[in-house]
Amino acid sequence: MNTLLRRLFRPTTLAVALIGALTFASDGAVAGAVTTPTLPTRPANASGYVLDGYGGLHPYAVGTATMPPAATGGAYWPGWSIARGVAIPHQKPNWGLVVDGYGGLHPFGIGAPAPALTITGGPYWKGWSIAKSVALMPDGSGGLVLDGWGGLHPFSINGGTPPKVAGGPWWQGWSIARGVVIMPNGAGGYVMDAWGGMHPFSVNGASPPPVLSGPFWLGSYTAYGLSELADGTGGYIIDAHGRLSPYTSVAGTVPQLPTGTPLWTFKIAESLANE
Repeated sequence: MNTLLRRLFRPTTLAVALIGALTFASDGAVAGAVTTPTLPTRPANASGYVLDGYGGLHPYAVGTATMPPAATGGAYWPGWSIARGVAIPHQKPNWGLVVDGYGGLHPFGIGAPAPALTITGGPYWKGWSIAKSVALMPDGSGGLVLDGWGGLHPFSINGGTPPKVAGGPWWQGWSIARGVVIMPNGAGGYVMDAWGGMHPFSVNGASPPPVLSGPFWLGSYTAYGLSELADGTGGYIIDAHGRLSPYTSVAGTVPQLPTGTPLWTFKIAESLANE
């Protein structure tokens, strides 16, 4: 049922026209909609960081994983909610990148100083906050910046080859895209829309497995960012207050949620990334 709903009600112009005829529950779900049965959780043994809109990075751990060290050397904009996305290369978990709303990319260190990176080919929209997320190739050789319409913009790091992407969604003139991840083995990735819909794309000719279960808030701009676990079996979606919801591409179980992640009474959470 969940998969069918995703196919029938993925964000389209027609779906938007139908929103006014639907009644929504207070949490953004359609009132009276059938709920997918809860699946058993599996330990993730993951660690990572939640990104707030000012650029703050808040560490978390799952299962028996060790809490990661405080991030160092990253950008911070106190009082200005301009940070949009965060990514960590799975094969080099001692640094990461934060993207701001204009497309600027800012490195930070994990247990080490922020690295000096040469980033080429990425987009920049001065004065237009249209960048929404960033994803990195597993080896840190390059990545993608996601814009609000679903556009994927490759960049390279330290002379690496930028990823070649194909497929994926495109909503011209509608800023509905929110998050992007590349699979830990580099075999494709997902663009997430603000309703929680997951849209696969290929990277260098390889495609990811289908997402089998996860949240979907029809008509409600609830989903803000997402992450992918290091084993490539699923991950987490975050809302603007910091609440996490798991998704999975492995039948029968869903990832265990972290404990101790930050929660805010106002909308300031933007994204998260797993090491």
